[in-house]
This record gives sequence, C-alpha cells and structure tokens, in this order.
Amino acid sequence: MFDSLFRKISNNLESVRQARKLFRIFKSIDEYQAIIHLIFYGEEEISTLFKILSKLLYFFYWIFDNLSVAAKIKLFKLNWKKF
Repeated sequence: MFDSLFRKISNNLESVRQARKLFRIFKSIDEYQAIIHLIFYGEEEISTLFKILSKLLYFFYWIFDNLSVAAKIKLFKLNWKKF
C-alpha cells in the first residue's frame, strides 16, 4: 500500500521538476539578446569582453539544458552514450 503511494508521489515530483524546467526554455534567447546588446552598445573595456564571454557560456549552457529537457520529455530521441 505505501509502496504504490510512494511511487505515485515520486512520479508526480519528477513531472513537476520537468515542467519547471520547461519555463527555462527561452533563457538562451535572453542570453543571445544580451550578447547582441553588449556587442553593439557596450563600452570598449575589458570588462565588457568578460561580460560577453560570460553570456556566451551561459547561452551554450541553456542550449544544452534545453536539449536535455526535450530528450527527457521524449520530444526526440537522443543517445547520451554518443557524447
């Protein structure tokens, strides 16, 4: 009795986690816009270069995060062993 209840609760928690991750799907677009803004309107300082580098790394982080979420919700098949 408690075992089946625990499984149901566990499955629901996993579904909630995946649903929360879907809200992060457009973060890469925000990072892209920030990069473009810094390139065209940023000051010519070394700190701007580091800001661009930071935003670029986060851009790629969000891209791969989106791919992993899409694979977990089975939007497409992704073989993680190839990576």
